[in-house]
Amino acid sequence: MITPGSRVPADLRLIYTDELKLDTSWITGELEPLDFCDTTVPKNVTALGAQNIALNGCLCTSGTGYGIAIRTGDRTMLQRLTIIGKIARVTSKQKGEPTRLELEHKRFVNFISTLAITMATITFVIGLLLTNFQHLINTFVNGFLVIIIANIPQGLPVTLGAALAIVARRLATQHIFMKRLDVVETLGTATVVMCDKTGIDEIKTKRKHLSLTDLSVPLSE
Repeated sequence: MITPGSRVPADLRLIYTDELKLDTSWITGELEPLDFCDTTVPKNVTALGAQNIALNGCLCTSGTGYGIAIRTGDRTMLQRLTIIGKIARVTSKQKGEPTRLELEHKRFVNFISTLAITMATITFVIGLLLTNFQHLINTFVNGFLVIIIANIPQGLPVTLGAALAIVARRLATQHIFMKRLDVVETLGTATVVMCDKTGIDEIKTKRKHLSLTDLSVPLSE
């Protein structure tokens, strides 16, 4: 039996309802409770969309209902979605495609490395020719290693990290917190950010500002 204030203990096929309303915000993200009934639904309707199936974990806000348990324990839709969520979190940890900043950084490093090796090789060969292939070690150190080391931008990682940290700090003042600094540059080029609010709020949204053209007025006024 489902009564106001109780949660559905399992996935139930409703056989009787009396103005039953259930809070399904954990599935749909909708603020308003949905109406449920005991009538038969078309075959093409899924379990998540069927109004005659009360899913485990839903909160009854009003009305009453009776149902027959069709799924319990780990077989309920709540547990299935939890398992799917765990799988999604595991797969999301896999390294995805590199960001534009990473590609540009890699391209720049490859260019500098190629240029340094080319210059060092030419200098080393010229040094060998001028010394008649004598003092090989000195020529290698002074004409090859020194040029390569001199062309390596040692301060590039520090400078790049500091710049990204500054941008991330500015975004934090706008209540945007970055988990990865390497995506800051990509996010900085975005003009519109869209996200699903399901699962990231308290299902209690409030209008705090009313925007009229370019004027924003707090609703408290």
